[in-house]
Amino acid sequence: MTKKILLVDDEPKLLRAISRHLKRKFDLVMAESGAEALEVLKTEGPFAVIVSDMNMPQMSGVELLEKFFELSPDTVRLMLTGNADQTTAIEAINQGRIFRFFNKPVAPEVLEQGISEALRQYELITAEKTLLETTLAGSVKVLVDVLSIADPIAFGKAAKVQSWAEDIAKGLRLPNPWEIKISAMLAGLGRVAVPETVIKKLNASHPLTEGEKEMVQKIPAVGKDLIVNIPRLNNVAQNVYYQDKGFDGSGFPEDGRAGMDIPIGARLLRILKDLAAITDDNLPTRDNIAQLDRWAERYDPELKKKVQSYFEFRIRKLDDAPRVELTKMKVAHLLSGYTVHSNIETVDGLLVLASGAKLTAPQVQRLHNLTKVYEFQEPVLVDITTRESES
Repeated sequence: MTKKILLVDDEPKLLRAISRHLKRKFDLVMAESGAEALEVLKTEGPFAVIVSDMNMPQMSGVELLEKFFELSPDTVRLMLTGNADQTTAIEAINQGRIFRFFNKPVAPEVLEQGISEALRQYELITAEKTLLETTLAGSVKVLVDVLSIADPIAFGKAAKVQSWAEDIAKGLRLPNPWEIKISAMLAGLGRVAVPETVIKKLNASHPLTEGEKEMVQKIPAVGKDLIVNIPRLNNVAQNVYYQDKGFDGSGFPEDGRAGMDIPIGARLLRILKDLAAITDDNLPTRDNIAQLDRWAERYDPELKKKVQSYFEFRIRKLDDAPRVELTKMKVAHLLSGYTVHSNIETVDGLLVLASGAKLTAPQVQRLHNLTKVYEFQEPVLVDITTRESES
């Protein structure tokens, strides 16, 4: 956990004076403008605390702290100003979400105490976040693993979307990436309310009756109603509820929401779910990525560009990397962590697990049990390095 402090002021003498008093107490990094501070965040971040002057050229302290709130929401924000009027204070609190507000000149011991309190606040924030990410995500994983036994095809695709969503949310520095990860994990939760016969027709892309279509359309609503009962997952519930909502206002639910009013996690899920539906393996092809342009009206245009750029980068990286040698293996010998690169089917053509799924322990146990009842088309192709990378 970082304990670095970023000091931002357009007066170099003041920065040096503060540094002389505080450098033995804290790990300090300094910047002389808002633009430099944002660049330093990219190269040396994250920071536990930022202390910014208010009156700076080009970018004010309020503007800087507002950008920090977007880019690094866990960083605790403090402000120094020689202009202690009420309007400045209100702007700093409302727009910059500051933790403390100090008037210049500030006594070194007062600033030291404020930074120490800000560090404690940062520790509280990150401790709670760790608890949420580890405890909640762990509990959700158990739930999803159990559900994946009942509907392995759907939850195999969900695992793919989850992996993509987690990487993209972190790469784009989206707020609360853990919420987006859990949203992706629970996107199909509402399927538990749909009869098994309908799920089988849906997985096989068979035509549905009007009544069955209505059931499937309401899967996000059922998922939301289940999730809202879990503390701290209200945002996740909203992401799940709006996962099929188009940026143009199309899709479920028909409540008039469109554009940026749709939660960002839901906007990302809409893109990734559509992409997963046309992707046979763990990574889409360039043709798959290009197909998103055909449905552009459904998506947040900026988010779509970023998602396409992310996968283009992944493909280029894969092109330059040594080829992974796939292993031929019997179903009874599969282990959790392996990624399958061919469909797992019985000799009668029953699809048990789609290509691209990364095997979980419950899925492996189910497959091993099924080998005692069914004969499988073997061998299957697997990437065993994905298990090795976990250890």
